[in-house]
Amino acid sequence: MRAVLREPGTVTAVSGVEEVRARPDVLAAQVSVRAGDTVRPLNDNWDRLGSVVATAADTDSAVELCERLVREEIRIDVEPAAAAAPALAA
Repeated sequence: MRAVLREPGTVTAVSGVEEVRARPDVLAAQVSVRAGDTVRPLNDNWDRLGSVVATAADTDSAVELCERLVREEIRIDVEPAAAAAPALAA
């Protein structure tokens, strides 16, 4: 299992989940965000955006597959959070 993570900001688009879910080597794939949702900084499990669980010939191969699917196949576009404005000098 690998979690779907992205940098903080606002989700602008989500795609690829159905295609990943339809693969015979994927046991589960889900995301919990949609366009307009806020991605918070990662502090705990509640800040994950989803997960992928896959099967393969061995554990290392399953982990590598999950990592590739999360990184390359599930697309969650995020507009970065605005940086804090610098303090004004008095």
